[in-house]
Amino acid sequence: MHKVNFVLPLLFLYLALHPQSIGQPRLAKTFGQADGFPTSSINHITQDLKGFMWFGTTTGLYRYDGYSSIAFRPVDGDSLSLSDGFIRCLLVDRSGFIWVGTLHGGLCRLDPRTMTFERFHQPQDSIGNNAQINAIAEDKEGNIWVASTRALHRYSNDGIWSRIRIDSLPPKYRPFAIHIAANGYIWIGFPRRTFCRLDPRDGSSVFYDFNPPNYNGSGLVRSIAEDSDGILWMTANDGGLIRFDPKSKACTFIPGPGGTFLSSLNLTRQGNIYLAGSSFFLFDQAKSTFQKPFDNPIYDIETNGSLCSYEMSDKTLWIGTFTGVIRVHHVPSLRIDRAPFGNTPIGNTFSQQNTHYYVFPGKGLLIKNSERKENNIWLPGGMPPLDARLYDLHADDAGLISLATSDGLFRLNVHGGKTKRYGEGFGSPTSLPGPTSSILVDSANTMWVGTQRGCYRFEEATEQFELLDGSGGVINDIAETPEGLWLAKPDNGLRLINRSTKEVISYRSAPGDSTSISNDYVGQLQFDQAGTLWASTLSGLNRYNRDTKTFTRFNVSKVENAIYKMDKDQRGGFLLQTKDGLYRFDPSIGRASMSKLESPINLSHGNGFLHYPWFTWQEDDLLAECHVDSITPPSIPP
Repeated sequence: MHKVNFVLPLLFLYLALHPQSIGQPRLAKTFGQADGFPTSSINHITQDLKGFMWFGTTTGLYRYDGYSSIAFRPVDGDSLSLSDGFIRCLLVDRSGFIWVGTLHGGLCRLDPRTMTFERFHQPQDSIGNNAQINAIAEDKEGNIWVASTRALHRYSNDGIWSRIRIDSLPPKYRPFAIHIAANGYIWIGFPRRTFCRLDPRDGSSVFYDFNPPNYNGSGLVRSIAEDSDGILWMTANDGGLIRFDPKSKACTFIPGPGGTFLSSLNLTRQGNIYLAGSSFFLFDQAKSTFQKPFDNPIYDIETNGSLCSYEMSDKTLWIGTFTGVIRVHHVPSLRIDRAPFGNTPIGNTFSQQNTHYYVFPGKGLLIKNSERKENNIWLPGGMPPLDARLYDLHADDAGLISLATSDGLFRLNVHGGKTKRYGEGFGSPTSLPGPTSSILVDSANTMWVGTQRGCYRFEEATEQFELLDGSGGVINDIAETPEGLWLAKPDNGLRLINRSTKEVISYRSAPGDSTSISNDYVGQLQFDQAGTLWASTLSGLNRYNRDTKTFTRFNVSKVENAIYKMDKDQRGGFLLQTKDGLYRFDPSIGRASMSKLESPINLSHGNGFLHYPWFTWQEDDLLAECHVDSITPPSIPP
């Protein structure tokens, strides 16, 4: 049976004394001035070839590396700086250059190697140094297409600018949107309900328009995208969504919700159609309806007044609004259910393969099976009271569950029967003395229970307890090796006890000795695939060297080394919850190889319950579970 120990008991005292440090779980984050972002409008978002995120705003260009941002703004007298701070559109070309279209400064190109800008305003090309750039696109040959308030332009892959003439273009019609189709055609959006197809080979063009009944809008086509079936999707800024089939020439206008303003369209790799505007919408093609995907309170964000969006390869979604940037994590295996007891807080959770246990102190135990979609709510009469805390849980294959709580040891069977409580024998040497903190069932199927007074062996037949270690103090975790039992203590390190002779070896942190354990607060114990013992502490990870009886220390987080929870994944790595987030540690390579996971929730100070493969948390009456293997390392480099 997989051993799990959920909570460091003394950590609860810290949380009780520092309630302000407990963050609320979130799937989304709004970036502001504290993160180096402006509170101005975000008009365009893209990602470069190295994974950096770029944001075009009304006050400059911003690059975000996952930790901090760098701002690019115009500098008087510097021709290598940005030409205008009001940015309308961005493009990262195949060579990694960032093309920037501005409102009053024409077109710029940023060289990421030198971090300098080249301005394009040659008079003969009629782009102009004060032209408004509406859209930029790159074709298969590497040519750059630019739509401005003056005309349509092409910058060839050999560095030649040319102005593209569009036959039959009505007077004063200027291109506003560009899309390069998979078949090479250039689709261009115009005002007044008009769009056209341009053949770049011979310059021929075909115009189309849409005239839905009862539509009095201006019909400005602001954005164009193509799905995997070759269908074009376009937005009319003050009306709705346009679906156009280039083969049948069928054009369908789908009105948006009343009073909707649509500013941009983002068609993702998965075929989702996100629409930014007066609110943020997801278009359901099957039902032909507009949905608000982030109205669920678990997100806790405001998406009204959105301008653009961008989806990363890991499905993380960035949303630009009139007042800043929002990042929304997409976790495919995220499950959100409603708690059966309303706002009653979860005492703890436990996951074993496809079975998930939710413990509600004073109420009962909820057991869910993710494969059969069955719920079994069991309400035992002797469950821990509301003020009891659950520190550890062990479930065997027969359905017998043992719970170590602040109110004693509880044993119950999910298939029926009474709940048995142990923990009132303060005056008896064969009884359990009150609060319990950890449980281990060893290789001989013997149960060992950690309490605030030491470690006890439970005799199943007589239901009596035998004291193994009477040193006193809480036992955070228990582990077994051929040498004996290891006891993790919150105040005096590790203790190794021979079960036969009761001989004790104590391992404490020694100042100046780097081979001693790094901290006397030892939280949890795990074994790697080679059978080596590892201990988590408030000062990082420690690996026990059996031959020398010493420890090797490993740092974990850049913020602080305290490890709040530790568990083992199916690949033999360790999942570590720190103040800096959730990390995966690979012990097989013999060094501290840390890969920070881009978590969808706030993991600071022990919030939530980590038990591989799930991280579980609760907000109000919502239960949410995130499969940790679906949280991928960020593509943004450190």
